[in-house]
Amino acid sequence: SPHVVPGGASNYGPPFGADFIPNLQYITDITQAYPAVVTFSADHNFTVAEWISFRIPPPNGMIQLNNQKAQILSITSTTVTIAVDTSNFYPFIYVQDPQVPCVAVPAGSGVIQGTTTVTLEDAFDNRPVL
Repeated sequence: SPHVVPGGASNYGPPFGADFIPNLQYITDITQAYPAVVTFSADHNFTVAEWISFRIPPPNGMIQLNNQKAQILSITSTTVTIAVDTSNFYPFIYVQDPQVPCVAVPAGSGVIQGTTTVTLEDAFDNRPVL
């Protein structure tokens, strides 16, 4: 679950929003399909072939996608199509809770929880070189 900062604001919520680095986007819908389409509350700046990670708290359903990463196959201004089959996942439920928002961020390297292993799979904001 996200760390709550003093004052009760989520560390994902305002004042960060679209200005948060790495880029953070609030999810409003995810289809149950292959490939899955993820809809955001505003325009995003993700790119085709970029890998993104998902934070989906339990109230939002589709917990199978929580803490997973996926590669972007195509984009529109407010959606990304990802290479994940969500057909058998729980349905996504849009819950507007600023304390536990449903978000996508660029997939990043780092320490694997519970280990001392560090991954170097990608850059901090992993724009593909095409």
